Amino acid sequence: MEQNKTLQNRESLYGGFENVARISQELKRVMSPALENADEVVREAIEMICHKMARIAANPNGWKVIDNFHDISGYAILAEKHLEELEGAIKTIVHHEKN
Repeated sequence: MEQNKTLQNRESLYGGFENVARISQELKRVMSPALENADEVVREAIEMICHKMARIAANPNGWKVIDNFHDISGYAILAEKHLEELEGAIKTIVHHEKN
């Protein structure tokens, strides 16, 4: 019963799962060539970010759901921490100066 409420809640926020799945798979197809040599951790983080982005794109109000952005940042942090331990990972430093 509780699961049904969760599904109803998600559908009211994001629309039907089929639409979210279609958008998510399209985003993953676009990213696939860039991830050809990525390891499983990075690939999974990016695919989860694509899924969260699909939820945002599936509903005109999806950008208002704070949890989507919280989850995206969490997956990005997980990938960042993983890459910090990976030999050959590239770290760029950007300096911003005031005018």
